[in-house]
Amino acid sequence: MTAGFFCFSVMGICYRNIMIAELFFERGTT
Repeated sequence: MTAGFFCFSVMGICYRNIMIAELFFERGTT
């Protein structure tokens, strides 16, 4: 596992968590 792959995977997880958080937020406000 290279540092670049690790950084890419971390960014992917963070991006996915943000997308899920936005979905829950929008669903809660509506």
